[in-house]
Amino acid sequence: MRLAWVLLALAATGCRRGRGRAEHSGDSDAADVDGTASEPAGETPAIAPTRPAEGSQPRWRSLTHGPRPRGIERWRYDFTPRTPYGEPTTDGRTVFVSAVRRETEGPTDGEVFAFDLRDGTLRWHVAVGGLHGEPVELVDGRVLVDTIPHCVRRGADVPGVAQRPCMETGRGGLVALDARDGHERFHTAFSSEAIRARWSGALVDGAWWMHDGAGSLRAVRLPSGEVGARLPLPGMVTNLASADHDLFYTLDARPTTRLIARAPATPRARWEKVLPYRSACPVVTTGPVLVVPAFATTGLTGAPRALLRATGADLWTVPAPPRSVEGCGAVDNNVFWQVQDLTLQGFALGDGRRRGRFALPAPLTSDLTVALDGVFYVSVHGRLAGLDLIDGHVAVSVVSEAAAAEGLTLWAGHGALTTRDPGLLIGFD
Repeated sequence: MRLAWVLLALAATGCRRGRGRAEHSGDSDAADVDGTASEPAGETPAIAPTRPAEGSQPRWRSLTHGPRPRGIERWRYDFTPRTPYGEPTTDGRTVFVSAVRRETEGPTDGEVFAFDLRDGTLRWHVAVGGLHGEPVELVDGRVLVDTIPHCVRRGADVPGVAQRPCMETGRGGLVALDARDGHERFHTAFSSEAIRARWSGALVDGAWWMHDGAGSLRAVRLPSGEVGARLPLPGMVTNLASADHDLFYTLDARPTTRLIARAPATPRARWEKVLPYRSACPVVTTGPVLVVPAFATTGLTGAPRALLRATGADLWTVPAPPRSVEGCGAVDNNVFWQVQDLTLQGFALGDGRRRGRFALPAPLTSDLTVALDGVFYVSVHGRLAGLDLIDGHVAVSVVSEAAAAEGLTLWAGHGALTTRDPGLLIGFD
């Protein structure tokens, strides 16, 4: 009964906000505006990384409520000849980001950098070999960097010889750096070597869960770095999320894909559900609801759908699957937002009804997905654009002059943005 009241409240909240937005959309450039969530109310900024109350999204550790940024650039750092690798993260004072040299053999000469979030002062940088392709993570005062066994081909090409000598530059493993000074605090012997396309991890009860090869998970206790037992699974784990005491992961056990909820301390899954799901996007958890983002592949397409987090029971599914999908989507003010069919679309968490449909300011140049304080951020050529979720107009614009914005961190009205071509880190407020 209590859960039913919560879901009714979510649905009612979305309805009330929808009516308010429709009334204020007369001068909007939005397409088919149904309304979305309410204007943010200027909350007191948090003093430590905390999960937004609305739920999780790919960069929840780097997001905190506060005033909206205005998009005014304060500083920038050019990584040439390196380029930022993955997304940045922050503790509100310092922004952390990895950077590499991109060569034909793959990324080399990886480093982790720490800059002052407000003025761009370089505080420290540390060489870390074999960097993985996804973001650094900040948990309990440790900057976590997933590294894979890595080597660089040395010597000149020899006709008729397929392989050049290989010199190891990184042994792989999860590296933890002290956020204050960059000193290494621990280095595990295992890494997610077999999952090179995407690194995903999740924090549950003080343990950082991550891939250990393609078909297993392993926990690392924080901040000590003590490694737990390996958890073998009957298939490849494609992504990972968490909420409260549970892990949520998708298992590619073809011909099916299974979404599994599991408390790590128990030997059996809490529930399993077979889904037509072929996506690298993790589920989005928020309160009693779990959202499976829309996805589109060459052979299979799926619409957004919501499940009850406690049982996996179906809550709602959007009737028509999209033809195209960009980004994983995010939750803001009880509405799930995702770019589908070249428009930003929002669906109420309680009942799945559409709460907004807004035109994009230009074609997107990356799958950047961040939503906070009534703004949904996207990458268009030469700038970062933040769409207001009341009427769809561009409320925040950061000029980068780069081909794509790839990573974003926000904290109490301040932000840091990584770009590609050229590889920059831009601080703004």
